[in-house]
Amino acid sequence: MTSKITWPYANGGGESNYSVAMDKSGRVVLLFRDDKRDLRLVTYDRAGKKVKDLLVEASSTSRRCRGNSYGYHVSMNE
Repeated sequence: MTSKITWPYANGGGESNYSVAMDKSGRVVLLFRDDKRDLRLVTYDRAGKKVKDLLVEASSTSRRCRGNSYGYHVSMNE
């Protein structure tokens, strides 16, 4: 990785419950709940440029388990 990654949403810090992973080439993935409680997956290239921002689970249609889905994790393969 050659530069710092900026948090994908600059709305006052309502995001929570995040997980981060990096592969050996420096690509990064960030999984978190945004300020609307939607589960999002954001990917970055090795230079720190945002590649994708995906809505994984909308809070309005979510089938989350009790506890507000604490404890989810993201990992990467080579």
